Amino acid sequence: MNWQILVFKPLHVYQIFMSVLCLGFILLFFGYQFVKDSPQGAYIEKVMFLLLVFCTLEVLHGWSSINSLQWDSFAHVITGGQYVSIVVLGLIAVFFLLRLRFITSANGEFYEQELVASPTGITRWRDILDDLVVEKLFNRRLINGRLYVDPSRK
Repeated sequence: MNWQILVFKPLHVYQIFMSVLCLGFILLFFGYQFVKDSPQGAYIEKVMFLLLVFCTLEVLHGWSSINSLQWDSFAHVITGGQYVSIVVLGLIAVFFLLRLRFITSANGEFYEQELVASPTGITRWRDILDDLVVEKLFNRRLINGRLYVDPSRK
């Protein structure tokens, strides 16, 4: 069965290339967000972060598949990697469901419409996870508005 590893090696190499390309685009998204700090739709940053984790896992899985020499080790790597990837994909699905629940509410519809009409006039929407991070990692009195934005900028 060891010959199958060699047969699928080119596919795993292309998997790594595509995952690295996706990682580059996701990092460009986060770089743009850091520079512009424009508000996004609810849960978009969390979904993008989980996609970053998923693409990183795909690179790791492809690399470990290429470097496997025996079928047994290859099967163990693939099986273990699939469990971790399924957990990350499940979290992505949960955040998409939370986003769907939010945007179908009256507050969510208003928030999304204001993002389209006047993105600079709206503050960033925060959920329970954001409040937990701000409470545990930052001084709440210092964070009045958006992070890293000059308030005099229009």
